Amino acid sequence: MFVDTPSIDWNLLANQVLSFLNAENVPLQQTIFFLTHWSIAELRHIEDQFEDSHIVASDSWLHLTKTVGNYKFKVLDSFSIFTRSLDDVGKWIGVPKVTLEGVGTQPEKYWKEHMEELHKRHPVLFEQYALRDVEVLMKAFHQWRAFYLEKWGIDILHRFSLADLAAHIFETRYLNQPLAPTSIELKRYADKQRDGYRPRITKVEHYAGSRDFREFAMRCSWGPLNLAAIHGLYPKPVQVRDMKQFYPTVTLLSPIPVATTKWKYMSALDELPEVLSHEGFIRVRFRFPDECRCPTLPVYDLRSRSTKAYYPLRGESRCTIAEVRYAVSKGCVIDGAEAWYFVPREAETGASHPLKRFMRDLIQLKESYAENSLGYIIAKLMMNSVIGKFIQRVDEEDFESLYRLYRRLGSEQYKRLRYRRKVLGQLEKVVGRLFFPEGWGLILGYARLMMHQVCERTGAVLAITDSAFIPAGVDVEKAVPDILAKVRSVGSELELKTTAPKLWVHRTRTYALLNEQNQIVTAKQGGVPADNFEGIVATNLKAGSPVILDAEKKSLVKPKAMLQTGRRLGSQYIRKTRINWGFDFKRELNKPDVNPWIDYSETRPWNTVEDAIAAEEYDRAKMKRVPSKGSTSLTDVFKEVAPSNRGRPSRVLSFDRYIIHHWLEWGLSPSQIVTMYRGYYARSTIYRGCKALGGERS
Repeated sequence: MFVDTPSIDWNLLANQVLSFLNAENVPLQQTIFFLTHWSIAELRHIEDQFEDSHIVASDSWLHLTKTVGNYKFKVLDSFSIFTRSLDDVGKWIGVPKVTLEGVGTQPEKYWKEHMEELHKRHPVLFEQYALRDVEVLMKAFHQWRAFYLEKWGIDILHRFSLADLAAHIFETRYLNQPLAPTSIELKRYADKQRDGYRPRITKVEHYAGSRDFREFAMRCSWGPLNLAAIHGLYPKPVQVRDMKQFYPTVTLLSPIPVATTKWKYMSALDELPEVLSHEGFIRVRFRFPDECRCPTLPVYDLRSRSTKAYYPLRGESRCTIAEVRYAVSKGCVIDGAEAWYFVPREAETGASHPLKRFMRDLIQLKESYAENSLGYIIAKLMMNSVIGKFIQRVDEEDFESLYRLYRRLGSEQYKRLRYRRKVLGQLEKVVGRLFFPEGWGLILGYARLMMHQVCERTGAVLAITDSAFIPAGVDVEKAVPDILAKVRSVGSELELKTTAPKLWVHRTRTYALLNEQNQIVTAKQGGVPADNFEGIVATNLKAGSPVILDAEKKSLVKPKAMLQTGRRLGSQYIRKTRINWGFDFKRELNKPDVNPWIDYSETRPWNTVEDAIAAEEYDRAKMKRVPSKGSTSLTDVFKEVAPSNRGRPSRVLSFDRYIIHHWLEWGLSPSQIVTMYRGYYARSTIYRGCKALGGERS
């Protein structure tokens, strides 16, 4: 069926589909599925596409259910399963898309951005191109639907995403009992049917373990290692190595708790040696030797509520016991500690652990496909998705509720509305059904430790999650033989991905691999939204300075942006941003005045997080400051850019009271705490809060 109209409404579309099915003698079912790849591109042609519809959406995909007459139409977005472009899907299944390269002397990229022109000037080719897209999508979807039905008995027509699919397989095929202590509540609800509402009963699971432990574990759980030992243009050759199937490997090698795990609490420093022989979470006040170049205990910038991790020589860290155990072996001194720990048993370490069984089976499935094929990537994403589900929290409003609010208020009032969650009554955060933050925190902690050991022993100049950029002359086999033996025992490897004569590092996730002529081979643009990032970096490197400060990126209007901006769904717009070419201050520069476009500086760990924050604030202040008296002291700069008290909380919020209480326990003075919260509370507010918590002003 081919509909040649610029737009269509639901009634007309339904009639067209039903007529086509009748003409082809296809038996009609009550539910009819529309299969799309990135459904927003198709839904934008339907007038009032979201009116009276049930919607499930993320930033990348959107599913929609619409009832028209006696039929229910479900729009499924296959991007939620394949997570790659249709070009890639077609290559993987052996049905490549119709090429548009050279049509009318224009490149393929031009025609993809001007489909209406292609339709007018080359209608036959346009139809061939559109039909091939359908052929690729149908063949790939049916192939994988049959695979999941045969292997697991699961129909992907009824799963929202690849992560949802992986979680369902793990729950129903591997998880005999919950991973954490759980109680069951029977809850009644009314199920809407065509002829009215029917009473139903469902089971609701509640966490039944220690709330104190879970809160402690969540405060000790952080992301992967991202660290740059250099900043600027590094003129020496490097080898880029990736840890194959990193998180599944860590899962197989590490003890993972279960519902029957016995957690114990420790707050006495003399118990620390015994605790360090076990596993769990810990809060410590620590001191590394001054000569240590690679501290391994993460400290997070709580003052700015960011997730930026520092690794200073001293401070307070919340992390895993494994990380502290390794730090102590390097000479780190612990001045105070509290921990929740468990003694690993067969249930946590054995091959029968449900998560380990799931990972082994998926690794076997992944290895049965060629590298970077569709099956290989789907299996890889399924493994990582389950670990991600352990920390899933639904913090944002669902699109369906927002759309109803948008229709009720109108476009202009909706744009001006703040605190939408409060208006919608969504005052509590919702967690996923596999919520298991203690498992997620331990896996990520073990992963950070493994990459820290690799980087420390090989002298890596850059580490990004599972990748290490190592000087080319380093023999990895000799540098980390014990780690290689461990990962190889579960089928993993520290694989050599590529080499490069030179490396340019802006910050941890923004870098470029260069050839001898400083031409870019590969570039990654973490935090820099730009379509021509490689060209921008190449121009700046050639000029020896950041001559390009602005970036543009073509973006498509997604559902939430449609409501907020009033733009048409799926329409294209240019997003303009100012590029911040400043340093990220995770480590201290040996040469603070280095020009990163022609030279580089090695970095060293900060003494404390307060030093890092002060340096970053000073750098920002210099960018904003207009000199008045010729003074450049830190105190003068802070005075000139000190923000107003207007709009700040009049009292310390509960989350910050918790942090301040422990800082006072560790001996920080109110004056030091005031510095930590500069810009977020007035000085008097912090002093009042400290006094209420028992701290005297100093």
